[in-house]
Amino acid sequence: RLRTVTGVQTCALPIYASLRDQTSLLHIQLNQSQILIRQGNLQPALTILTAAQTTMENQPHSILKAAINLELGTVQRLLGEYSEAQKSLQHSEHLFAELNTPFNRTTALMALGDNARDQLPRLNQRFRSIQEQIALVPPNSRGSSDMVTRSAEVATQRQETSERALSFYDQASEIAPTPTLRSVDDEVDLSALDEFHGIDAMTVGDLPHHLVDRESEPLEVFGSPLGGGNTEARSEGHTSELQ
Repeated sequence: RLRTVTGVQTCALPIYASLRDQTSLLHIQLNQSQILIRQGNLQPALTILTAAQTTMENQPHSILKAAINLELGTVQRLLGEYSEAQKSLQHSEHLFAELNTPFNRTTALMALGDNARDQLPRLNQRFRSIQEQIALVPPNSRGSSDMVTRSAEVATQRQETSERALSFYDQASEIAPTPTLRSVDDEVDLSALDEFHGIDAMTVGDLPHHLVDRESEPLEVFGSPLGGGNTEARSEGHTSELQ
């Protein structure tokens, strides 16, 4: 089914191009990228979304512009490009805030929390590795001192990243427009956060609803411009009501 939808949209691209209908072209690109993400084809999705973001860069702020940045940030996160993902997702969140769409802004904040959370396993592994190295060198040696300094730096980075993830989740919970969105119906993966000593006692109930709908497919929004009514766009790990 996804291949059929993608094929139909690809055939429609030259039609919209000949009509110079840029909005519809961008709309198709967004939907194609959502399908590619669903299929695990992240690099093609990244290429499409990067081009779409460049096209939208100097255009007026809109739901479409914010949605493209949200999807781009999601792909960058999944590829481990966390710094770039932070920029894209932050831009998306700012646009949704400016456009006064709390549901969509909640989704962007959750994505920002996920981006911070996903960095923690690597930081935890680095911290453990340094601790193991410290145990192998003579105490009070220069090498030991250098590694202790590195360990402290990684510990600080780990703490700041953990706090940033929780801050984004907390903000999402605070602005969620309905009680349903504020409830915890799906688990948030706390395995990485649990390794940070400052939040050992935290449970899933302390975090907001994760807005995850992993069983649903991306909505085929072909031929229906974003912003024209209540439309939902689902990407990996996120559900965004484009309204």
